[in-house]
Amino acid sequence: MRNKLYSKLFLVILSTIFIIPPCFAENWQDATIRGKEIYIDTDSVNSRNDSLYYNVKYYDKNSKVNVVATIQSQKDRGRVVSTCKFSDYSKNKNLANTFIDKVPASIFYSDIQLSSLLYNANEIAKREIYIKNNTVSETNSKYDKEPDFGYFMRKVQKNIKQNWHPPQGTESKRVVVLFTLNKNGHMISCQLSKSSGNDVADREAIWAIQRTYFGNLPSGFKGSYIDISFTFDYNVIDKQ
Repeated sequence: MRNKLYSKLFLVILSTIFIIPPCFAENWQDATIRGKEIYIDTDSVNSRNDSLYYNVKYYDKNSKVNVVATIQSQKDRGRVVSTCKFSDYSKNKNLANTFIDKVPASIFYSDIQLSSLLYNANEIAKREIYIKNNTVSETNSKYDKEPDFGYFMRKVQKNIKQNWHPPQGTESKRVVVLFTLNKNGHMISCQLSKSSGNDVADREAIWAIQRTYFGNLPSGFKGSYIDISFTFDYNVIDKQ
């Protein structure tokens, strides 16, 4: 099992690097889940009355076109507010335009679970709304020191391992999960970054993290959140 800790500006384990967020046209961010492509427009994310709203685009097999849909989610249950073809959206920039033909998208009327096309997009939306509401001003004092995450990460690895119950199998697998914690150690979002191709293995990795207690981030950390990329390796040794 390996793990990596990302903050907004640094990587703590072996080296120090700057993380540059990927750029997408109109701020579309990749939310692909298990090889199924879907993108979320992070600029569209907002919240009202305990609901999240955001736009996603994906290829709809039933309509056989690229679709843009506005999603409303509440307590991890999603529904479609409006839809249109991506080509129409590119021209109008407004799903509420009554002259745009709507596209059926009944696939989204369901609970947003790991098996849902919306799972990663919904987790990214949670993270985005938290960041928008909890931006911390950064200081550039030469006396400021980055906190030591070594002990914290060893504890994270130990606690996650205790909650991880790898399924039996005959093939080695790898699952990568990206999750975000606030400075009190409460989970903001948890998305599947790399699937193993096995539903049970993916689900056990997600559950291991969701069941874990993390505790406060190291004292001296001045940010409002951290991103942790955690790798689960299912290694099968050939005894022949």
